[in-house]
Amino acid sequence: MTHDYVTREYDTPDYVAHDYPARDSHVVQELRFRCPGVGELRIPEICYPAPLRFNRHYLTVKDAHEAWYMSFGTCEDPERERADLRQGLAAMCALAYPSCPAERLRLLADYSAAIALRDGRFGDSVRTGKGALFAAVRNSFARGNVEDTSSWGRMFQHADTRFVTALSAGQRSRWEAHLAACRDGADGEFADLADVSVEHYMRCRRRGVGRLVDVSFVEYALGTGDLSDTVMTGLPATRLIDRHIEVVWLMQELISCEPELCTGSEQNLVRRIAAEHGCTLQQAIDAADRLLRDSVARWVELRRLVLRTEPALAGFVAGLDAFTVGWCEWSRWSSRYWSRYGTRPRSVDWYARYGHYAQ
Repeated sequence: MTHDYVTREYDTPDYVAHDYPARDSHVVQELRFRCPGVGELRIPEICYPAPLRFNRHYLTVKDAHEAWYMSFGTCEDPERERADLRQGLAAMCALAYPSCPAERLRLLADYSAAIALRDGRFGDSVRTGKGALFAAVRNSFARGNVEDTSSWGRMFQHADTRFVTALSAGQRSRWEAHLAACRDGADGEFADLADVSVEHYMRCRRRGVGRLVDVSFVEYALGTGDLSDTVMTGLPATRLIDRHIEVVWLMQELISCEPELCTGSEQNLVRRIAAEHGCTLQQAIDAADRLLRDSVARWVELRRLVLRTEPALAGFVAGLDAFTVGWCEWSRWSSRYWSRYGTRPRSVDWYARYGHYAQ
């Protein structure tokens, strides 16, 4: 059976026109690249109904964060470490957490680097690399049961100690629950998904290791004590988190498909749609885009309901929106998703590009 997301015509969703004024939405530019053996492919622009902002503490945090990362000596090649830093994790945090103070922004940048850059460093082998990443995460959060004395392990431990110390009791409990959920979902995340159905692939990817961690980071960025533990563990907040995770992982599948398609990786939603439905890669990209638009529309509907019935969650909703639009914009330009077949730059002056969004 061919699902409607493969064949349906889909214009700009109505909610962009009537629910959110243009000044309060942000459009992430389309991407074009030439896939070997296929030709030019196009990832459509992504319109997200929230404004883009940039943290005014970025320049202060950036230098300290980069010095911290380099101090661990994760490899013998300083140029490789500088290439890691060109991905712009501090800029990602400035876009994703635009309102938090400098101290929190710095910690979020450090912790994001400890997770994401290790992921990228070991990404040449999906199974071994992701497994190595998860083992490091598991060890780092084993609370003394397992000690990782490698440079990466020390980096994780240093970031984790600072982070956990800064959390309230309720936030710490949710952080531990998120880590437990990550551990439970590891089999799906790290399994070989190269020859599975779209439905199975989507079910596994929804349990990705990083997404619940991002939710805890959003809560931390908003400030300890700003959110009631009762409110944060209630059904409205839980549903918000589920919808948020669905939007972000679909964005990730689209934005990361350039390097994955160009290197022949089968572990991407676009590949799975093309294989299951016998369509071209461009048709599969368009189908994934329709899934994303549908997901954003469901998020907007839920957001509207929650803001009307649970006003205490307004700050959390704004934090999730800021993360989503900021992370998506950063991903569009970061060398983390660079391939030699596309138009992404190898290096970006993030402040020159986004400094005028600072608040």
